[in-house]
Amino acid sequence: MISSDVSAEEKLRIARSPFIDRVSYPVLDVMLNQLLSHRVINDAEFKATIVKNRADKARDLIDMVRKKGEEASLIMITVFSSNDPFLCNEIGLKAREILSLSKILNPKLLL
Repeated sequence: MISSDVSAEEKLRIARSPFIDRVSYPVLDVMLNQLLSHRVINDAEFKATIVKNRADKARDLIDMVRKKGEEASLIMITVFSSNDPFLCNEIGLKAREILSLSKILNPKLLL
């Protein structure tokens, strides 16, 4: 389990390899759509990533979001947790340590 005092960016860095190896196509596609709707990624990033194979899509997504900082990383962890809580927990990203779902479900709170 990844320590709770580690930043969200660092959590994504630590979880990067297992995320790339294990996340499924359907989860990635839903995550891309949700991250686009929450303005974590833009249209160009979405279009460039959605067409890739599963591993490249996962790699590009986690690297792209992590480089955007703490808030973007927290949102990605929350979106991941809501779509695949089992895998999220398995690779050490605990849902209890992240943004409340109410903030994710209302993107205006993030502005």
